Amino acid sequence: MKKILALIAAIAMIFSLGVVLTACGGDSDDNGYTTTTEDTTYENGDTTEPNGDTTYENGATTEPSETTTAAEATTEVEDIDPNLPPANLNQLSQAEQLAYFNRVVNRVRTERPGHMEVQTLRIDDVRFTGAAALIRPVVNLVIGIIMPGDPENRPRTRGQDNQYYWMSDVPGANMAANLRTQDITSITSTRQGNNWRIEVRIRQEVNPVPRTGPHNRILPIQTREQIIAEITGAGPISADPNDATVTFHSGFAWVVVNPQGQVIEAAGGYDVTAEARARIAGINTNVTAQQSSRWVYSNFGW
Repeated sequence: MKKILALIAAIAMIFSLGVVLTACGGDSDDNGYTTTTEDTTYENGDTTEPNGDTTYENGATTEPSETTTAAEATTEVEDIDPNLPPANLNQLSQAEQLAYFNRVVNRVRTERPGHMEVQTLRIDDVRFTGAAALIRPVVNLVIGIIMPGDPENRPRTRGQDNQYYWMSDVPGANMAANLRTQDITSITSTRQGNNWRIEVRIRQEVNPVPRTGPHNRILPIQTREQIIAEITGAGPISADPNDATVTFHSGFAWVVVNPQGQVIEAAGGYDVTAEARARIAGINTNVTAQQSSRWVYSNFGW
């Protein structure tokens, strides 16, 4: 009887324990904690979660991946050497090609590589009107002695000042070339293997003023007074430079630039026609003289 009562008491205790656990909200999990299920009403009115889909601000149902806006992105821009020749140089506008031409010419003035300049200055012919024409052969013979047009080698070593040995003689680091589009009639850029050859043709100019005219913005020039002085110095000739006209024509300059933007060859020149009233051997006459000036540059050592 006692065993039966004890069994009944044990069953009662187990039952009581089950009631207590049920009142606490459910079964125990493996960690000894209880889990609860609470009813949630979602935006669609259901009490069940709608397929786990969530609509975000971008209208998508999936969470957008992290992106970096253009404003936040940091891009390193590599500096490009402005002296390097553009791959499409010959397709650029006349103004753009001329700006590049000026830049590489002025680079020689600034960085001062060694090079050889060969200068050739020559009075090609002098003509007279009237009776003075009879002594023209004698005058030209004298000119051939005074200014025969022999090439003159003028070397520069690396680092030497080249103001009077490279293109324009206008002072200033960036004044060896200062051409403007209105100064030229054409500019052409042509491929030569890996190099570029850039050539400009200069507009005709009458009685140029140093530093202000097209020719002196790329080449050294002589004033009207200097040119007349050379003509009259060639023989028994006198002339008033104020009553003279000098015309610069056929002007040109070209450079060859390597892939590093360095000039490796160059040349420039022009012709001058000088006309003046003169007096020779006591005879009044009109004199017309032809003069040519050329400069060739080579053997660059950067």
